[in-house]
Amino acid sequence: GDMGMYLSEADDGKLVLDRKKFLILKKLQGETEKTPMFSVLATLTRSGMFRDFVKERIHELETPPEKEVELKILPFRPLFVLCERALRLNMAEMTVSNIRPVVKYIASELSRRQQVSLSENIRSHALDLTSKTQIFDGNSARDLVALAEQCRDINGVLVHVMGVVWTRMHEGRSSQWRSPMFALHVLRSLLLHGPFSAITEGTDGIDNVRNLMNYSPDKIFEGVNEVRALAACVHDLLI
Repeated sequence: GDMGMYLSEADDGKLVLDRKKFLILKKLQGETEKTPMFSVLATLTRSGMFRDFVKERIHELETPPEKEVELKILPFRPLFVLCERALRLNMAEMTVSNIRPVVKYIASELSRRQQVSLSENIRSHALDLTSKTQIFDGNSARDLVALAEQCRDINGVLVHVMGVVWTRMHEGRSSQWRSPMFALHVLRSLLLHGPFSAITEGTDGIDNVRNLMNYSPDKIFEGVNEVRALAACVHDLLI
């Protein structure tokens, strides 16, 4: 709304939050003290959320025009704040037709959204590497090392990849024996070439590795010993 309703000028010329002024003007607009809305507004003006909101508005008013471009999209600002600011600065009405394109554009430009897209792509790549149709060769080995390097993003990529590893290890049918085997290859590569956090992640799921040391699918075949041996190798790395 009108920023003049909740801002006043202090003795030193700086803008400050004026809670009493805001409530008085609301009374003049018809929101008497007996109405439920006035009670909500009174509580709102005492909240830290409202103080932070006003602080941001004051900062924007005091920011020189030449620095305005730098403040358009900052990664640590909430999406709501960025969209609300864009609509207000462009004097656009808060309608669905105006809000949707603004939200879509700003969300696509946020660095955290780009990070999510990157993590999703890497998760898809990890699923491909551990697929039962995967052919493990020299290219796959290089891909594993590259994946381990990407997993140094421990709060994003590593979490997604480890999720794939544990999921693949639970695919115990004889027709899918390659999936847990490739999952063990991924985990081994992470322990050898990835971040230290991979050790913690692997230790948390060490029971999954122990189970594969006694891998017993519904049919016994040559791949069983390969899975068991690889599980024992990973287990030794973890302990």
